[in-house]
Amino acid sequence: MSLFVMLLIAISALVWVLYSHMRANRLRRVRAVYRLSVVKEMKALFVRTQQHRGLTTGYLNGDHSLQRAIDAARRDINQLWDRIIEMAPELSEDTRYQGAHSHWQRLSSKWPTLTVANNIEQHSRLILNHLYLLEDYFVQNNLVFSLSESLGLRTFLKELLDCMEVIGQVRAIGTGVVALGGSTSVERIRVKFLLEKIESKRRLVRELLIASRLAESGRSFTHELAKSDQAMIALVNLIEKELCKSHHIELDAEAFFTLATTAISPLSELFDAGIALMERTIATYSTSTVMSMDTLGARSSLKNA
Repeated sequence: MSLFVMLLIAISALVWVLYSHMRANRLRRVRAVYRLSVVKEMKALFVRTQQHRGLTTGYLNGDHSLQRAIDAARRDINQLWDRIIEMAPELSEDTRYQGAHSHWQRLSSKWPTLTVANNIEQHSRLILNHLYLLEDYFVQNNLVFSLSESLGLRTFLKELLDCMEVIGQVRAIGTGVVALGGSTSVERIRVKFLLEKIESKRRLVRELLIASRLAESGRSFTHELAKSDQAMIALVNLIEKELCKSHHIELDAEAFFTLATTAISPLSELFDAGIALMERTIATYSTSTVMSMDTLGARSSLKNA
């Protein structure tokens, strides 16, 4: 075999290896971005299930005008479950997914037969499993995991969802109290505890936002926190003025629900902004960066396993 032919074979092999690496890393980027799109649907499911909890609690306490909103939430939730499994069919083998989906199917039809306390408890348990499922799915992709760590977003996004959930619990209890027109001492104590927890969570979220790369992305996301702050101040004032009454609460349940939602929505937008930053960052990664980040993610996942 001539030297020329040997050289040609060696060059061809090198080109093939380089092409294979580029193709593999392109697939890694595509899979990571696709996984993030599923995470966004999971977050939407979490948000809508929270809303279903609050609305059904108000209904069970007597405000039947909420029925239309409940029906709309149920339709949206069913569609989100369908969309998630269509996008990520591998989840059908996931025991956490199976448990959460089965729980929703039972709860969506049986909630009218539950007590108010049990309705909140069942929804809250389901929502907690949603959060576990989202976290598991988020970190199972090495590139997504390592990128979230390098951008300072992993803990930030988790704490955002936790903060949204605590506010959601206040919204559920408050909507029920307003619908009934009075509160018990247990409900007042619970709401007071949750408000203190919200304040602690919000301070942590602000610190994590400032420390993350999201704060350096050319947009002032403190505006979203400011909007949420304003709504929380109004919500706390309303709770202290009205919900702490044992009877004769003169509020509209839907109006209270909407005000509490106004405190949650900016935090949801911040979560979306964090995912969008990850998507943009992945698109700019070179082949060598993808390889190193993927390897780093694998090591970090093993360390945290």
